Amino acid sequence: MIAQQAVLHSNRVQARGKARKHNPHPSYADNIIVFGGKYLPVEVKLDISAEADLKKQVRKYCNCDVTYLDQYKKRIAPQEKVISNRVLIIDTFSVFLYDNDTDSISELCNLNTIKQNGDIIRLRDKLMSKVFE
Repeated sequence: MIAQQAVLHSNRVQARGKARKHNPHPSYADNIIVFGGKYLPVEVKLDISAEADLKKQVRKYCNCDVTYLDQYKKRIAPQEKVISNRVLIIDTFSVFLYDNDTDSISELCNLNTIKQNGDIIRLRDKLMSKVFE
C-alpha cells in the first residue's frame, strides 16, 4: 500500500498541494494554507454545482500520512500540525468546508455577504469552529 502524501510546492505564491492516497498517481489540491497554526488543503472551483464528483476529489486530500512542504519532498510538516479531515472549498459565489468524517460539504458563507472587515472576522470564526470542532 502506498503511503498517503500531501505536498505543498513552495516555489510559487499560489502553490498546488500534492496528495497521494492509496494510489500511485498523486492528486493535487489547489493550495495548502496555514490556518489556526495548522495546514489546511484548499480547493478552488468556478462553481461547485458544476462539478461531477467534488467529494471524491477532495476526499483524496484527507487523512494523508505525510505532508511535504516543498515539491522536492525535503521539508515535512509535523503530522500534528496538519488538518487531515477537512478541505476548504471556494468557488465564485461561496466558501464551503468538506468534512471527511461525515462526507459532507457545507456552505460557510456567500461571498456577496462580505462587505466589511467584521464579515471576514465572522467567517474566520465560523471556519475556526468548524475546522477545530
